[in-house]
Amino acid sequence: DFERDGLQKVFNISPITYRENYGNGHFFIKMQTAPYMLWKSYSMKFDFRDNSKLNLIEVYAQHTVWE
Repeated sequence: DFERDGLQKVFNISPITYRENYGNGHFFIKMQTAPYMLWKSYSMKFDFRDNSKLNLIEVYAQHTVWE
């Protein structure tokens, strides 16, 4: 499903900005909740083995506070 539809469609998300990278069993999406780079951002990474079995999931959340 990731290769055919992309991560944004698979998870039914509509962030303000996002970036997807994928290829050779690796899928990555980074999303922001506001169009300014200091706001919260979320990332998800999925790695699959050659037999299409899930090998690794990583989820990140980042929030920069500017003082």
